[in-house]
Formats: sequence, C-alpha cells, structure tokens
Amino acid sequence: MIPIGVFIVTSLLEFLQLWHFFLLQLLRSYTLGRLLLGTTFSEWDFLYYALGCLIGWWWLRQIVMYNKV
Repeated sequence: MIPIGVFIVTSLLEFLQLWHFFLLQLLRSYTLGRLLLGTTFSEWDFLYYALGCLIGWWWLRQIVMYNKV
C-alpha cells in the first residue's frame, strides 16, 4: 500500500504543475515551494515515479521476507 500511496501523491503533485492559479504561483515564487511543487509538467516523470514505486515495493518485500527468516 505504501508504494501505491507514494505514486498517487507524486502524480497529484505532477498534475499541480499544470495549474497556475495565484496560490500555487505564490508558493512557487519561493525556493522551497519550487522544489516541492515543481514548475513544469512532464509526462515522462510518471515513468520514473512508477519505477521508483516498483523498486520501493520490491525493497519493502525484501525487508518483510528477511524478517520472517
């Protein structure tokens, strides 16, 4: 469930980059807001999010299996 939640949150943040209303623009005017929200939308980012979540799922699975032994 954790990797799925991470994928959903990162995807929502990616879609927020499409919206340019006042509050988001204000947050993006600061360095921390720009780092957290991003400034440009890219479809390719979803591939990286999915790969990262798959690696995270595999890693968590290895931890669980190791702790069962």
